[in-house]
Amino acid sequence: FPAPKGIAADLGLSSPQLDASDRGFSFAHGGALDMRFDPTSSDPTAAQVIAGSTAADLEAMIRRYGEEPNARRIAEAIAATAAERPITTAEDLAAVIARVVRRRGKTHPATQTFQALRIVVNDELGALERGIDAMFGCVSIGGRIAMVSFHSLEDRIVKRMFRRAQIDGR
Repeated sequence: FPAPKGIAADLGLSSPQLDASDRGFSFAHGGALDMRFDPTSSDPTAAQVIAGSTAADLEAMIRRYGEEPNARRIAEAIAATAAERPITTAEDLAAVIARVVRRRGKTHPATQTFQALRIVVNDELGALERGIDAMFGCVSIGGRIAMVSFHSLEDRIVKRMFRRAQIDGR
């Protein structure tokens, strides 16, 4: 098939995935702390990532991918709880976080930590970079690529890669 003249990408998540209680994406819907987009993959679940991480590892993940100002306090609480017993459900993780961080308006205190874990478990930012590279490789000369991003981490990658492609003449 000919190279496309345009590609549009919506980086948003699928509500049915987030709402599925057996996937553990949402503290509101609960369920096993999986968070893998492909639950049949052999990649580690969010529960396994937590179990295999130190407080410092968790803090780095939560700070970088969740942009959470209380990353240290949350990471220490998660690590301390995980040392006593496994954290295996979304409700359990949300409760640990809610014990050490207050709600900010309507936003649940676990929101940014859940985002961070989901990004790590699914290598979302790496997949985004690989996807953008693939798009640049297949769009026709003079074609357009349009992307809709939903948080600053995605937005920074999109902008950086588009600037680089412009400089490189792609």
